[in-house]
Amino acid sequence: MENQYIKLTFLDSETFQTENRWKIISSIKNNISKGIAPEVKLAQKMIWEFCKDNLKENFDEKEHERLYSVFRTTDVIYDRRESSIGACIPSLNTIIVKKINRKNPLNIIQVILHEYGHAISGYNVGRIIFLNKKIEEGTQDIFAQEVLNHYLKKHKKIKIRGEDINASYPVKIVSGYRDFQSWMKTFLYLNEKEGKDKEVLLSYEFNEDKKNLEMIFGKEGAKRFLVRDLGAYFLINKDNLYQLNRYRLTNINEKSQYFKDNKILQEFKRIQEKEQNEESR
Repeated sequence: MENQYIKLTFLDSETFQTENRWKIISSIKNNISKGIAPEVKLAQKMIWEFCKDNLKENFDEKEHERLYSVFRTTDVIYDRRESSIGACIPSLNTIIVKKINRKNPLNIIQVILHEYGHAISGYNVGRIIFLNKKIEEGTQDIFAQEVLNHYLKKHKKIKIRGEDINASYPVKIVSGYRDFQSWMKTFLYLNEKEGKDKEVLLSYEFNEDKKNLEMIFGKEGAKRFLVRDLGAYFLINKDNLYQLNRYRLTNINEKSQYFKDNKILQEFKRIQEKEQNEESR
């Protein structure tokens, strides 16, 4: 069968057994612009290693298939006419990358990682209506940053087109979504002590909304943000995030890696200090 659209439609059906689903995915031919093909291949390797190393025994068939599907079915196109640095259109299985700066290959990889993050979290298109744009965009910045740093820490260097690129650990992604990053940083902070911070990030990416929201708000608190087990992230605001986590936010640790440049946690810190001053009067 040559029709790509029909093949993709088959993947939405649960009637196909795993073996046949992998055959369908493997037969799909996506389009990757030659000028960025090495960066795309490296970004895929980075994402695969990050997910595998952090999920460990939980990196099962479901995660394998999702990543493999995204990598095999998503076109990655270089288009200098694109108005933004990069864009992902999950419903069209397309990532668009803007003008390439060959002098800064790390930036190209960052953009591709960010957009692949959208493609992974948008794998189930029906979920998009429940997303909060600020949380989604900030999360993909964090995802790209964590993936890059994991690879750099593991391999000590990043090599592209046969040459080492200038990248020092830890890499910090600075973008127009800097303030939006505070949402996922706060979610990660809430689970940092238990060593489950990366689990929070990946449960979001792989649409495990019930698990993700329970890790952020607890089992009871998560119920107000779930609709048929899909996360109604648009309902999340700073007030309910703080009120439902008062106990876990006691004595906020300013030395946490997730506190710096985190406007939400810093605001919560000021609220606590104000409340403590009022109580001491």
